Amino acid sequence: MLAVTLFILSLGQTSPEAEAEAEAAARSAPRWSVRPRVEPSSRLVRSGLETASATIRCRALPDGRVEDCRITAEAPSGSGLGRQLIEAAREARIDPDSLEPGDGAWVSFSARFLLD
Repeated sequence: MLAVTLFILSLGQTSPEAEAEAEAAARSAPRWSVRPRVEPSSRLVRSGLETASATIRCRALPDGRVEDCRITAEAPSGSGLGRQLIEAAREARIDPDSLEPGDGAWVSFSARFLLD
């Protein structure tokens, strides 16, 4: 069975001050109106990997689209999951009401591939 999980990164914090900061950031974090959908490529499935993960960072535009996406992490390197996540981001939309006013915000999100 093949399972792919997509999730927004969150930072684990331990101090009360850091927890309060993380809570405030979560309240003001952009929300997806259309989440990215990552379909694992046949190359990834055939690769024999049991797990892979990737994180990308994109600029969120005022209309909810994302652009300038870059892979910031991919494990194992060269698995292709980062490229797939960038492709999925093209169809994703962020709720414009959840963005800070201005030229757009930078958002990061991850995908994780697990082969059961």
